[in-house]
Amino acid sequence: LAGLFLGILLEKAGIPYEIFERSSEIKPLGSILYLSPAIMPAFEQLGLYDELLSFSKPGGGLTSFYTDKLKVIASGTSSHADIVGYDPLYFARPELYDMLYKKIPSEKIHMSKKILSFQQNHEGVMLRFSDNTSIHGDILVGADGAHSSVRQHLFKTMDKQGLLTKVDTQSMTKGYISLVGTTDALDPAKYPCLNDPKCEVTFVIGDKNTPYTDLLERHHPTWD
Repeated sequence: LAGLFLGILLEKAGIPYEIFERSSEIKPLGSILYLSPAIMPAFEQLGLYDELLSFSKPGGGLTSFYTDKLKVIASGTSSHADIVGYDPLYFARPELYDMLYKKIPSEKIHMSKKILSFQQNHEGVMLRFSDNTSIHGDILVGADGAHSSVRQHLFKTMDKQGLLTKVDTQSMTKGYISLVGTTDALDPAKYPCLNDPKCEVTFVIGDKNTPYTDLLERHHPTWD
């Protein structure tokens, strides 16, 4: 997502760029995503805000329970838009990906391009791919996820030069496991909250082994 968004920014600014994707095809991966009000001005300036709203639902109330008899410990509604100008938005990740992907000229996105290595010198950067092709550029941006091939190769190079910090040699850990589940489409007649114009969020606070459960409501064919 970050690479596509950067591509749109560069397209808007008239700066030449190319996007290289490791996968051979686009896959509708992921479930629910959330965007805070802080990023909304960028979408509006790019002319994407109204389209983003078309498949999103603004955040509404927040209720927190203890698992012990589901005791309510906090509840309330707020309008972020009244305070900062925009509401937070919830949506299915594939919908945002599809919107951003369609804004990039097709000739600037190259599929099945797995990076093997890159080299830097005074003339720029040269990338080598697994299909025995290469390309030269001025700046390389590694927008290829948490386990970025670009970052891994960069770290190896920095380590050989004695420039890599100790913390960057450690494996990434979160300290928790996140399980994300989605339902099939639900009947709004049975679950009237799905017709609410805003997305209600519910936290169920558990014990030390199950910190919390986060429930979001939205009537949509792909997730609720």
